[in-house]
Amino acid sequence: MRKISKLIEITVLAFILCGNSPLAAPETVYPTGYQITSDYSLSADKIVIADTLVIRRVVVNGEAFGLTGLYFSDNFPPELEIVDNSVSVNGVATDHIILGPTGSQGPAGYDKYIWVIDLPGDTGTVNRTLQPGDSVVVTTMITCNDLGRFALPLHTAVFYGNGTGFFSTSDSLEVEFVLSLDVDDDIDPRRTLPSNSLNSLAYPNPFNASVIVRYAGERLKGRGILLEVYDLTGRKIHENALVSGAHEGYIVWKPPESISSGLYLYKLSAGKRSSKGKVTLIKYQVNYGAR
Repeated sequence: MRKISKLIEITVLAFILCGNSPLAAPETVYPTGYQITSDYSLSADKIVIADTLVIRRVVVNGEAFGLTGLYFSDNFPPELEIVDNSVSVNGVATDHIILGPTGSQGPAGYDKYIWVIDLPGDTGTVNRTLQPGDSVVVTTMITCNDLGRFALPLHTAVFYGNGTGFFSTSDSLEVEFVLSLDVDDDIDPRRTLPSNSLNSLAYPNPFNASVIVRYAGERLKGRGILLEVYDLTGRKIHENALVSGAHEGYIVWKPPESISSGLYLYKLSAGKRSSKGKVTLIKYQVNYGAR
């Protein structure tokens, strides 16, 4: 329950702090004419790279009969990574199974995932009937380390009730992963900078999977850029170098599993010029399989 409570807290913060309004797509339930609703929503349609996108699926049973055999499916580009998820019925965490990723059952070029809530004939823990008045919420948290716009082409919910098979679906949605949402806090390479300056900005901060350190300065094209990361004891834990292709750019730090959550110091160098900053790593991950 502590893990679920923490996930709900992070989910609420993601919806509140995101730079764009949530994007909702009410799903049509077939056959129509029943008091059953299904909704699919994104925390935002524009997310800072490596920050968290929250997808929320909700099915509400307004009929007088129970719904069985319930499962949800979604298709994500391989660039998107699930970092955590939860399933609850009437606000209480419930057991479920995640199947995937499977590339052969969904649209070409996408990974398919299935969240099983009720498995008919199952003698284990995944056998939750959605009773009249019940609502089920599936929350999925996703990160992406690639810039660009990605389509979420096909998402469905399937269930049975009163001798009838139901399914719901909606139009494709798109989400864009960008370097920054706040132009005022971004580095503007068009600014006039002193010839001996090197500016840097790390984001997202705090971060989970990876952090981007963007830099800008005069006469950086063709020069070596060095990123060094230290823990609070002064021990160097990471070093990465590249040759800058322009007077501005970015370099990424993706901590390995052995690096724990905490505060870290970075130093970005270009010859005799340097820029320093702090980043906070907050690690959380999804455990696949039965819950």
